[in-house]
Amino acid sequence: LMPGIDWTRLRADNEIRPTNGSRLSLELRGANDALVSDTTFVQAIAQGKWIWSLPRGRRVLVRGQVGATAKRDFEELPAAGRFFAGGDDSVRGYGFESLGPRDAEGNVIGGSSLATGSFELEQPLRERWSLAFFVDSGNAFEGSRVDAQTGAGIGGRWQSPLGPIRIDLARALDGDGRDWRVHVSL
Repeated sequence: LMPGIDWTRLRADNEIRPTNGSRLSLELRGANDALVSDTTFVQAIAQGKWIWSLPRGRRVLVRGQVGATAKRDFEELPAAGRFFAGGDDSVRGYGFESLGPRDAEGNVIGGSSLATGSFELEQPLRERWSLAFFVDSGNAFEGSRVDAQTGAGIGGRWQSPLGPIRIDLARALDGDGRDWRVHVSL
């Protein structure tokens, strides 16, 4: 049992395709072994995204996410309570949840903390089409040292009537795997 509470504030000049705006959210969640849980911990997760317009229809998008866990014993923290990084909405260029602390066999086990960030420049091409250049960085970690992994790439954007469809081609800039990855977001 992991109850939580969250708060979100959205300010945008257009909810489907903003040219200026921000979205901020804060989530607090936790568990207690005295209340139908196997472990006790408290987590805080903060996320933000900011969009600014530039001349000629260009947009700058900046996003960040941080998370921290207060716990007695990390080994008792379930996988659903651990932080992972990598993927479409995290660090592009890396597989979904492929970043974070690893066990002795090299398996990603997640961390008690998270820090990720992204910078993106979007250039319009046609009425509903645009091109984006981006850099993402961050990781899930244990303790206070972030071993940030960085990915960068290029993407196409189509503004559908229901919202943006993104197709990104990204490459990991750190680590062993430097293959190009395709990321699709609807």
